[in-house]
Amino acid sequence: MSLAVIRAIHFAAAIQVIGALLFLWIVDDAPPSDIHPAGRARSGLLAHLAILSVAAVAASGIAWFALQVTDMTEGSLTAAWTSGAVHTVLFKTHAGTIWWVRLAIVTALAIVFIGLARSRAAPRRVALIAALTLAVANLASCAWLSHAAADPGPFGALHIGVHAAHMLGASLWLGGFIPLAMLLSPAQPGRGKNDLALVHYVSVRFGSIALFAVAVIVLTGIANTVLLVQDASDLTSGAFAKLLAAKLLLLLVMVVLAGNNRQWLVPRLASAKPWDAIAWLRRSVLAELALGAAVLLIAGALGITPPGAATE
Repeated sequence: MSLAVIRAIHFAAAIQVIGALLFLWIVDDAPPSDIHPAGRARSGLLAHLAILSVAAVAASGIAWFALQVTDMTEGSLTAAWTSGAVHTVLFKTHAGTIWWVRLAIVTALAIVFIGLARSRAAPRRVALIAALTLAVANLASCAWLSHAAADPGPFGALHIGVHAAHMLGASLWLGGFIPLAMLLSPAQPGRGKNDLALVHYVSVRFGSIALFAVAVIVLTGIANTVLLVQDASDLTSGAFAKLLAAKLLLLLVMVVLAGNNRQWLVPRLASAKPWDAIAWLRRSVLAELALGAAVLLIAGALGITPPGAATE
């Protein structure tokens, strides 16, 4: 259970890095008229969120590795260290190679963040592109530590690619909930047209990205299940089937909320009296955030639960 929770926290942090950087990109691209004053104030908050998320990625990554080693050796971390198991995993296994690569990515990401904090205009855009690229690589690398990496079949490489695309689709959607809630929170009556213009612009842009992300999640989720499950009975019995069913149910509720946001609430942000829409949109985003957290917890458990009735 501890490993599943740590995996979920790590996924959430890695996803949030991408979400914060994506929103920084959107805010930076906002039209200059009436938006930049509000945008500059929000960019600082988003940058802090991204930095905190990178720190959480590093901390949870260390915890994940430690729990993975103790799980493999069926002993304590101290025993794993003194017995040489940690050294063996790090230097003599495929998983160890992936962890070294991920450490290099996170280190490079931290360095780029220093440059991003000091950059403006064109240099800032270059640093933002580099940070997003590294954040995507960090999350995608988790696919090499999943069920997909253990696929010995002829479609093993495809399985890893599909799994990585599935996680990236999730990052484009789930990663936007906290940044959007942050943008919606201070937008109260009397805050001025800058807040309103920025909230409307960002909500529309994020809505389009989320729509694409949901399509990616659905398509890659189907493909991932087909590649992972060997027998149809694995989808009807066992712990894996129950976890998958719970994940799909929560995702369905999230899609319904997202559809309501896009069709009813976001268009009302451009009305003469948008405050009710802003309040309801924020509640809906927070509800999606809570559901998304549950989905990530289930995903953390799915990654260490093999399909089949034998897992019960």
